[in-house]
Amino acid sequence: MPDFYLIAVGLLFTLAIVDLVVGVSNDAVNFLNSAIGAKAAPRWGIMVVASCGIFLGASFSSGMMEVARKGVFDPQMLSFADVMAIFLAVMLTDIILLDLFNTWGMPTSTTVSIVFELLGGTVVVSMIKLAAAETGTLADYVNSANALRIISGIFLAVGIAFTIGTVVQFLSRLFFTFREPATKRWVAIGWSTVALTAMILFLLVKGLRGASFLSEGGALATWYHDWWQARPLVTGGLVAVGVFVLTVILDFLRVNVLRLTVLVGTFALAMAFAGNDLVNFIGVPIAGYQSYKAWSVAETAPEDFSVRFLSERVATEPLLLFLAGGIMVVTLWVSKKARSVTETEVNLGRQSSGAERFQPNALSRAITGAALWMGRVLHITVPMKVQGWIERQFAQVGDYHMDIDLKEAPAFDLVRASVNLTVASVLIALATSYKMPLSTTYVSFMVAMGTSLADRAWGRESAVYRVSGVLHVIGGWFLTAIIAFTVAGFFAWIIFHTHVFGVAAITALAAWAIYHSFHAHGRRSKEAAASRSSQWLSSMDQIDFWQHRRDDVVARCCSAVEEAVIGVANGKERQTREAVRSMRLLELDHRQVGGDLITWFGRAQEDPRKQVYLDAYSGEAEVVEEAVALSGFCHDYLVNFQPPVTSPILELLRSSVERVLGERDGEWESARLPELSKDPVGSRAQIRLMLEVDRRLRSLRESVKRLREHALT
Repeated sequence: MPDFYLIAVGLLFTLAIVDLVVGVSNDAVNFLNSAIGAKAAPRWGIMVVASCGIFLGASFSSGMMEVARKGVFDPQMLSFADVMAIFLAVMLTDIILLDLFNTWGMPTSTTVSIVFELLGGTVVVSMIKLAAAETGTLADYVNSANALRIISGIFLAVGIAFTIGTVVQFLSRLFFTFREPATKRWVAIGWSTVALTAMILFLLVKGLRGASFLSEGGALATWYHDWWQARPLVTGGLVAVGVFVLTVILDFLRVNVLRLTVLVGTFALAMAFAGNDLVNFIGVPIAGYQSYKAWSVAETAPEDFSVRFLSERVATEPLLLFLAGGIMVVTLWVSKKARSVTETEVNLGRQSSGAERFQPNALSRAITGAALWMGRVLHITVPMKVQGWIERQFAQVGDYHMDIDLKEAPAFDLVRASVNLTVASVLIALATSYKMPLSTTYVSFMVAMGTSLADRAWGRESAVYRVSGVLHVIGGWFLTAIIAFTVAGFFAWIIFHTHVFGVAAITALAAWAIYHSFHAHGRRSKEAAASRSSQWLSSMDQIDFWQHRRDDVVARCCSAVEEAVIGVANGKERQTREAVRSMRLLELDHRQVGGDLITWFGRAQEDPRKQVYLDAYSGEAEVVEEAVALSGFCHDYLVNFQPPVTSPILELLRSSVERVLGERDGEWESARLPELSKDPVGSRAQIRLMLEVDRRLRSLRESVKRLREHALT
């Protein structure tokens, strides 16, 4: 079956290109969020710096390819046919899984996905072989010790990254405070020297250990080992002195050294990402290609050809690494999903208040309550003088960036951005130098959350929401592992037994999933762009904006209610579901307006329009609340399989809706309701539906009337 395996290798490389696209869309958050959140430079400038880091880091990842070849399974126990089934299942699962998370704007770990996909595929194929041979154990096939080391290292990094990020940010803020950076010149110079030195040493010294161009026995490799490795203290000292001199010169030239540190950190973290995570995207296809080359000249059946050669170190062609780096760079610039994932993490770590994306749950409340209890304990045990000094150092001068437009304000300052990048890049580069496939997503995200906690970005008013958001993301990580293991195992079972037919079917499924998610993401992006929640803050005519918003809210609420009632009358659950979805979007937009209103109140202390806007917002809240409740009730009626609406109930619904919505724009579309017939009066559930709809419609009519009568002057 040589043609099948040749096609399979071509499919692996095609999938590798797609995986690079969806993988970079997911992982761009790791190295972009700090610079973008702190507004360290224009977005295009940040992208240029990150692109250079990605391209350079791709050449450092050759040593990491060993993970895909022998990190999870024992190549000596598997045949060429076995590993091709595993590799195809892994790549197809990875594309579907990552694209799903990207569509919903949730960062997940490409490292966790690839490790658990390899593990799931290997376990299923091994069990099939064990059932046929009736000898051996699963431990003979799975490299359990190494797999456990990889998995434990990945999840252990969560706690380590969060702890180190919290401690370093707390100490940094004690020295920097939130005051004007100009008053802390030498502190900024000292911290920038430490941060830049650490990044240069760990990336250009430790990171070079896996570089593809450092071949064994070469002159460059000999110089590297003789000098850089043999004299670490001298090397570190020379780098630190050089960086200090450069930092002082730049400060003398009025260059913001913290801004420079953030940009260098973006470059360093992008390079660390490419060096550590490139194996997640092309490691499996390269291993499959190398297996095919060895099998094609062996003149042996694929089921009988052992791939034990994968246990040996095989150098990856530099051209493949450069091509992969180029695809990653292009994806970084053109992917819209990368921006969605970045917004999720920046929103969770922002310093200012506002509308929160995630709603609290019991666990987030319990964690927040425990943290408050620990705070009270520390308040009792720590001396008052120490507490007073810490409070003075953490005191924020006025509102956060209250003098600039909200849309242009950074989510946090350059101090926190530099800590995020320094800690994350050093941890990732250190793991890469020891061939540990650390999750860049886990490390970057938990460092960012640790620094935001230490920076007191999680205040009493936002802590429970931010903790809930972090729990949602971490829950998604565990869900990634479960889905990756299960789906990859299932796909491997199908491919192992059906070969070309199974591969064709799963490939078609993956193509459909990507197509569907692409349109879903586009629809959600258009809906977000249509939201005008923050426009009034920068509008020249804010009264005019509120007038247009009032008309828009009324129109959207009435339209959703109309669709919900028509849907419940016709028994069309999908129609009521669309109405509920429309109202949820409006409700989210309304909450964002509330967050922006709070921010504006903090800026406009004596503005006479405060009461006018507050009344307008309160009236809008009443209308939205009634419309949400009514559409939700209609939807619940159908999804709970309540009896169909009968004619007498339908006639009462018709009169109630026409009485309320008919006032909106003339005749209501009553023709879209079913025709009357001689049905019985109806059940208790139907009568309750009629009474609830009538009550909600009356309340909605009164709320709309009060909102329209409100004077926006």
